[in-house]
Amino acid sequence: MNFQSVAFPDDICFEVFKYSEQKHMLANFLVCQQWFRIGMTRYSFSIKLNQTSQQLNKWWKRLVSDKIDHKWGFTGSSIKKLKFSHLTIKSTDFMKIYSNMKNLKSLSMKKCRIEKKDFVYLMKIKQLESLNIIPHFSNITNEEICKICTNLTNLKDFGISGMSLQYKTLQYITNMKSLTSLDISNTELYEEYLQEIGKMTHLTSLNIGDNGTIPLQYIKSLAGLKSLNINGRFINNGFYELRELKDLHSLTELSVSHNTIKTKGLKYLIDTFPDLTSLDISYNGLGSIKKIRKLKHLTKLDISNNSISDQDLIYITCLPQLTKLNISSNQITDNGALLFASMESLRNIDVRFNDITNDKVFQGMINLEKLKFKSFSLEPSSRKNKDGQACLSILFTLFISLITMYFMYFKR
Repeated sequence: MNFQSVAFPDDICFEVFKYSEQKHMLANFLVCQQWFRIGMTRYSFSIKLNQTSQQLNKWWKRLVSDKIDHKWGFTGSSIKKLKFSHLTIKSTDFMKIYSNMKNLKSLSMKKCRIEKKDFVYLMKIKQLESLNIIPHFSNITNEEICKICTNLTNLKDFGISGMSLQYKTLQYITNMKSLTSLDISNTELYEEYLQEIGKMTHLTSLNIGDNGTIPLQYIKSLAGLKSLNINGRFINNGFYELRELKDLHSLTELSVSHNTIKTKGLKYLIDTFPDLTSLDISYNGLGSIKKIRKLKHLTKLDISNNSISDQDLIYITCLPQLTKLNISSNQITDNGALLFASMESLRNIDVRFNDITNDKVFQGMINLEKLKFKSFSLEPSSRKNKDGQACLSILFTLFISLITMYFMYFKR
C-alpha cells in the first residue's frame, strides 16, 4: 500500500489542525504535500519572524531551502501578513518568495539587511496595502526606497520610523495619493517638512512623534485625522501649543506621551476632544486627572509614569467603556486598587511599579483577562482555556505520531 492510499481526507485533517497552535501548525504543513496544500489554501494567518522565534525561522528557512514553492506549487495564498525583524536570512531568498504571494496585504521589514537589487521584488506586490520598512546596513538610500514605493498604488499604510528623512524623500511620500496612514516618527523632521505633510489632507492617521520640538500649526489643516501621535518632547509650552489642534474634530485616538502638557493641558484636550476612544498621556508629570471622567467613550487609557494617587482613581471608575488601562509607575496602593472591581468593562490592566503588594485585591474583577502585576503577567480568566488547549495539543501530538508510524509501516 502506498502513501497516497492511506491519506486522511482533507476535511478531517483540517479539523484536527485547528486545535494546534500556529507555531506547530506551520511545522505540520511541511510533513507532506497534502498537509501543505491544506495549510496554504484553507488557513488565513500572519507570520512574524525575528531572531528569537527560532521555530518560525527554521520553518521559513526550510521553505526556502527545499524550494517547496516549485515542488508543491506554493503561492502563499493564505498568508496575508508578514513581519520580519533582525533576520539573518539572505534577503533575496525570502523576497522572491513573498513577491509571489497573491493575497499578501501587509508587510513589515525592520532592521533586515536588504540589498538594492532585491527591491525589484517589492514592486511586484501590487496588492500591498500596508508597508513598514527600516533597512539595516543597506546599499539603497531612503530616497530610492520611497521612490520605489510610489509604484505601490494600493498602499494605504506606510511607515519609515527611524529613517533619516530628506526633503526629496518627503516629496515621494506626499505623492502617494492612496495613503491614509503615515508613520514618520523619529525621522529628524524639520519645520519645512511638516509644511509638506500638512498638504496631505487625505490622511486619517499620522505619527510624527520623537521628532523634537516643532510647531503643530502645520497639521491643523488635516481635518480628517482620526489618530494622531505627537509623543516625545513635542510640546514644551503647556496647552498653548495644543490649541493648534482644535480644528481636528474627527480625532478619536491621541497620544501625547513624554511631553509636559501638565494639568491645564489635559483639561484643554478633554474639553476639545470629548469623543476620544484612545488616549496616551504617560510621562507628563500629571498629578490630577479630575477631568478624565468626561471621556465617556474612552476604551484605552495609558496614564503610566505620572503622579496619580488613590484619590484620582475614582475619576477613572467613571469611564463606562474602558477596556484597557495602563496605570503603572504611579502612587496606587492596595486600598486604591480595590476600586478597580467596580469597572466591569475592564479586560486588561497594568499596575506594575506602584505600592500594590497583594494581588488578591483584583479577585473581584471577574471579567479581567490580563493583569500585569509587579514584574509578571497573569491571565486569570484564560487559565482553564489554556489547560484545555494543552490537553488538545498533547492529543494532537499523539495523533500525528500515530499517523507517522502508520505511514512508515505501509511504505515498507
